[in-house]
Amino acid sequence: MGTMRIDLDELMSARIMGLAKVLGTTSTLLVHDLLQSALRGHNQTEEEWLEGIDDKTLGTGFFITPDVTQSEIGAVKKVAVPDLTYFDCVRRGQNVTAYQWVPHSVRSYEDLMKST
Repeated sequence: MGTMRIDLDELMSARIMGLAKVLGTTSTLLVHDLLQSALRGHNQTEEEWLEGIDDKTLGTGFFITPDVTQSEIGAVKKVAVPDLTYFDCVRRGQNVTAYQWVPHSVRSYEDLMKST
């Protein structure tokens, strides 16, 4: 099986069209704006890290979730998950406060754990 090239514009267009259909609107511009504003704060992955990856490229996913074990308002915890593809990280990150995927080619899980 060859390398799958990820076209982020194509992926975003498909997502926009799908959400527009679900929301019952023909205004893909409205959906695009909503998606862009939601994703900017949510997905913290550096765009340049996505260049040249494929569906088998592994990295580390970092997820910021509310820490319900703490009594203070706004408490969060950081969870690191090794050996995830970018797509799996995005899927798992849909219901968290924020997430970031760091490919192993940028920094290994072990190195990341030493610095956190």
